[in-house]
Parts: sequence; structure tokens; C-alpha cells
Amino acid sequence: MKKDFKILVIEDDTVHRTVLETILTDDGYDVITATDGKDGLDKVLSEKVDLVITDIRMPLVDGYQVCKVISENPSTKFIPVVILTANHETEDLVYGFKQGAFDYILKPFDNSELTARINAAIKYKELRDELIGEKQKSVLYELAGAAAHELNQPLTVLKTIAYIIEDRLNKKILTNDDVFKYMDKMKFAVDRMSKIITKMQNLSEYKTKNYAMGQKIINLVDSGESDE
Repeated sequence: MKKDFKILVIEDDTVHRTVLETILTDDGYDVITATDGKDGLDKVLSEKVDLVITDIRMPLVDGYQVCKVISENPSTKFIPVVILTANHETEDLVYGFKQGAFDYILKPFDNSELTARINAAIKYKELRDELIGEKQKSVLYELAGAAAHELNQPLTVLKTIAYIIEDRLNKKILTNDDVFKYMDKMKFAVDRMSKIITKMQNLSEYKTKNYAMGQKIINLVDSGESDE
């Protein structure tokens, strides 16, 4: 719904800022404003906005810098930025796109054109969020499969050793040498589990590998580490 979509308008001109805020608010959007690029960039992070509309010519931090900072920050790079400009020069618009702008609106702007370009940016953001959501679910499934696969072996080793020790104790044939031998195997299994868990905790970049029935799982074992 529109009311769940937060738009930030960065514009130092009071008239243009008020007109934009009024149009977008009347269209049902949650609108916040900033009077310069510096304040705008602060609000991009603090307000968790979905779309930014920014003027190009502003003091302190201009619209090009706003685009560049947003596009280079991993936490904001998928927020579409629409630039406002009174300059119809192609070079200026191309430079804006190179800095990360999604689209542009020429001043003085037409209400129908404004609405169309904002709707396009919104659709892009919605599709992007949907793809990211699907990717996150896929990664979770792959991580769960990897954890089950990689942790199963050392757990099986520990379980087997426990049964062997219990059996030898019952038969009263457990020796000190046996205890040390099984302890070494247990420590190896625990160390393997610890490495896998640490890798899961620090997972940022990852590769997948094929598993059963065409399923893929995240590779939690280093290329140089044995699966045995």
C-alpha cells in the first residue's frame, strides 16, 4: 500500500519542496523532507526510506553526491533515486545516471509525468525487494542443508564413540589407552563442528555445491579441508 512507502524529498527551494510534498501526500505516500543533501543523507539512514527525490543544485552536498553516496553504501544501494533538474542538458543527466540516479524529473515538472516516474521507481523497488526476499529464503535453505550435512558426520562420530565406551564399560574391558584414543577422536569431531559453526557465524560470501537430488547447499568446508 502507498502509505507504507516512504519517500524522502531533498530540495532547498521551499516552493518546489512544498509542491512535491503536497502532491505525494495527496497520492497517499508517507513523505519526509530535507532542505539540503547533508540532512537528506542523514535521513536516508535514520528514516529507512524507500525512494529519494533530490534536487541537483544544492549547497553543502548536491544531488550528484547524494546519488553517489546512496549507490555506494551496501545498506542503501537499492534505494532508487530520482533527480530533479532545471537543466535539460544531456551531459548533466548522463552524469547523474553515472552517479547512481534511477530516473530524472525536469523542472518545471508536470504532475502526470511526476506520477508516472515515481510509480516506475516504486515498481522497481518492490520487484527488487521481492527478489532479495526470495534470495534470502534460498540462502537460508542452502545454509540449513549445509549445516545438516556438515554437522551430521562429527555428530555421528561422537554418538558412535559414546556407544562404544558404554559397551566397553558394561563389559569392563575399557582401558586407559582406549579412553585416550576415543578422547582424541572426540576432540577432532568437536573441533570440526566448531570450525563449521564459526564459518556459519562469519558467512558473508559463499559458494554452493551440489547435494542430493539436484539440491544445492552452501559449502561450509574449505577447499583444502577433507570431507572425510
